Amino acid sequence: GDFMKILFKQSDQNGNALETIGIRQCYCKQIAVLADSHQTTRKAHHHTGFEIHIVESGHQAYGVGDEVWDIRGGQLLVIPPNVRHIVLDNSPNAAKTSITFTAAPQSLFEAVSLCAICQVPTRVMDNLANIIIESNRRRSLSESLIGAWLLESIVLIFRALGIKENAAEDDTLDSRIFLATQYIQDNIEQAPTVSEVAAYCGVSERQLSRIFASEGQSPAEIIRAKRVRRIEELLADPSLSLKDIGERMGFSDEYYFNAFFKKYAGMTPGSYRKTMM
Repeated sequence: GDFMKILFKQSDQNGNALETIGIRQCYCKQIAVLADSHQTTRKAHHHTGFEIHIVESGHQAYGVGDEVWDIRGGQLLVIPPNVRHIVLDNSPNAAKTSITFTAAPQSLFEAVSLCAICQVPTRVMDNLANIIIESNRRRSLSESLIGAWLLESIVLIFRALGIKENAAEDDTLDSRIFLATQYIQDNIEQAPTVSEVAAYCGVSERQLSRIFASEGQSPAEIIRAKRVRRIEELLADPSLSLKDIGERMGFSDEYYFNAFFKKYAGMTPGSYRKTMM
């Protein structure tokens, strides 16, 4: 029978996440080692991409240059591009999964130029089990799931080898600005208070003001500006009376509605509506 089963092949549909970190032409294969040992792997050869051989049980010995690398169950071997190697020996019960891919220029993987052995991270073993199960299901989202598990596995393997990643920028500030702005926008007709927005974002009112300092407006000013904008949108709907709009925007009476809009828009709601006719 076949000595290899392809569990995953990277494509335009399933490979976007892999591509973002410089992984191309990614394959994941289950290999029957005993059958494979009679193939070309018994000759010295090399590849233009990375090979990751994960031995689940038994062992497999590789010759790399003058060295012999014996990979036992629970270990993996990473072979970088253009490194000549040969399969020397394996136990009859050896079972392995291989992940192969080419690395984009200037990707982090290029820092690994020598063969390396390490223990298979537990999370990677879990991912492989999931990949095998999902590859047999072949449902519409199977390929996307497998691609995500492979991405995580490759990153964890190279981290285990000591790959140096760049520090990520702290986007906590931007995330909270987005959360706050989205909350204000979604609840603008309910007259959200600065206190409510701060509570939603898990910060104090003082912290919220500090976060919005980079926007050049205070949270209260942003709420007011969005309320004025929403009132203008409602005034453009002729089916809504001024009384309807005031009540919808949470004003207790028409006087406060008129006073608020005139203060921040420069004219009364009625005058604004006339300019739109």
